[in-house]
Amino acid sequence: MKTAEASLPLASAMHWRSMNVLMSITAVGLAIAGIAGCFIPAIPGPLLSYCGVLCLLAVGDPPSMTMLIALGSATAIVSILDYAIPVMGAKYFKCSKAGAFGAAVGTFAGLFFLPYGLILGPFLGAFVVEWAVKKSAEKAAMGGVGALLGFLAGTLVKTVFCVAMLVYVAKKLF
Repeated sequence: MKTAEASLPLASAMHWRSMNVLMSITAVGLAIAGIAGCFIPAIPGPLLSYCGVLCLLAVGDPPSMTMLIALGSATAIVSILDYAIPVMGAKYFKCSKAGAFGAAVGTFAGLFFLPYGLILGPFLGAFVVEWAVKKSAEKAAMGGVGALLGFLAGTLVKTVFCVAMLVYVAKKLF
């Protein structure tokens, strides 16, 4: 079977190879950025990892349409779960909606105090708001724990998914 590169003139073949290298580097870079996005709330980690897979379409052995649809659907599900899991964790520990909002604000504020702010931010945000609303430090602490555990569980799901996407990209390239 002839490859596309074999049927091109020499100058075009060199261009084809350099384009393959560029798209391969971009695919790996996006997959790695997706993993970083799992820990930085402002960066959509699963979406970046999926874009890395899409870059494989321009490389020698592209993923099948079925695989693209499956990974795209999984990306959408993980992105939805990223918002749902922390809320479920907070609700399980009897955190109010205001406490969940406090956790979100705490997560954002935690970005300015890396790396500990990412862990303490959701807890402290939920704790402060719950304490102001419920007037009980014990109930506020439980809401903070729920928000923190939900945040950590959501981060774990995203990280496992993005690492799996990086492994898929690497296997397709090497």
